[in-house]
Amino acid sequence: MYALRTVRKLVLALFLATPFITTAYADAYDDGMVAYTTGRYDDALAIWTGLANDGHARAQFNLAYMYEFGIAVSPDAEGAVKWYRKAAEQGYARAQNFLGWMYEMGKGVSHNRDEALKWLRLAADQGSEDAQADYRLVANRKKRQDENVFKEEMLDTLRVEMDRAQKRLEDLKKTPAKPREIEASNHVS
Repeated sequence: MYALRTVRKLVLALFLATPFITTAYADAYDDGMVAYTTGRYDDALAIWTGLANDGHARAQFNLAYMYEFGIAVSPDAEGAVKWYRKAAEQGYARAQNFLGWMYEMGKGVSHNRDEALKWLRLAADQGSEDAQADYRLVANRKKRQDENVFKEEMLDTLRVEMDRAQKRLEDLKKTPAKPREIEASNHVS
């Protein structure tokens, strides 16, 4: 009974503190934005790293961006993918879009157009016009790639068949012609 009351009090305290925690995160995030826009990139990196480690999606996205383009850190495409993915998995559309492009370009991950389309589609479905345009662009690339693969496969098949026909023709030329036997029964009336 005592344990139940303690748990209830703890849950109530956390519930009442949530707006303050959210405000603290917002204030810290904004402090990171001020630091970034005023060129204090090391400060922004430190602030956003703390928030990103706590699961703040926008901070994770900004941290990924800094890693991708080498802002206050050495460029690290794999590190960028890690943070884009964390934000993207939380449904943050910009991170989904950027992660899609990382897959499309093979930057920090192996090139994978299907995976790129998956992330770009998730971002596009949230209404971002940029993400919708990016999705259409990559989908058209895939369509052209698939068409080219089909054409190449058909050409390869035709080449094989042409080689076989050429070999049969050469074999026929090497074999002396046999006189045709005419069946007598065909000429008897």
